[in-house]
Amino acid sequence: MLSFLVRRERVRLRGGRAATLGTALIPILSPYEWGEGGKAVSETQNVQRSGIAPAAEAAVGRVVGGLAKLLAIVGGILLVALAVMSVVSIVGRAFSRLGLGPVPGDFELIEAGCAVAIFAFLPWCQFRQGHVTVDLLGSYLPPRPWAFLAVAGNIAMSIISAVVAWQLWLGFRDKLAYGETSMILQMPIWWGYAAGVVGAIVFVATCFYTVWRSLNEAIAGKTTASEAHL
Repeated sequence: MLSFLVRRERVRLRGGRAATLGTALIPILSPYEWGEGGKAVSETQNVQRSGIAPAAEAAVGRVVGGLAKLLAIVGGILLVALAVMSVVSIVGRAFSRLGLGPVPGDFELIEAGCAVAIFAFLPWCQFRQGHVTVDLLGSYLPPRPWAFLAVAGNIAMSIISAVVAWQLWLGFRDKLAYGETSMILQMPIWWGYAAGVVGAIVFVATCFYTVWRSLNEAIAGKTTASEAHL
């Protein structure tokens, strides 16, 4: 929103009188616009006024966003730990003549850890609309039809995430029932599946929330900055 700040230049003359030299309009960019009663309302809040239970959607969004961000942080820490472990393993293998050696089961740890990290990142990526997309028709559509197209995309992602989560759950049940372990560390395979299921469930919840959010934005006739470039 473009606003203007009125600036008046005043000087003190002899005798204590004040005179106005001039008035300037200073353009400023403001994320607020004036609502009822003269209260400043942010553009985001203004968009959320219309739609399906906008207040509840905002509250759920804070919870879902916080949980998705927490999982992403955990996934990042996990990847850093795997990277450090890989360096230690490579250095140990290079200096094996000095009595060092690789980390036992490093490939097994990387395989399981990377899979868990991927499912930890997916909810935050969906919440921030960070998936890679291809713009074919966006430049030819007005905002409201394009907003409903974003709703359709979130619905499709919700269906896909639900199928992936269900299949991952079935795999977790099988690995847990058979007690399968890794070859070197003898680590139960279901550990990785269990951690992945947690991320998959949060991913499904995030997808359903983004459907709600994008539907409210479509009703308001607006889209988020990231959805506008789908």
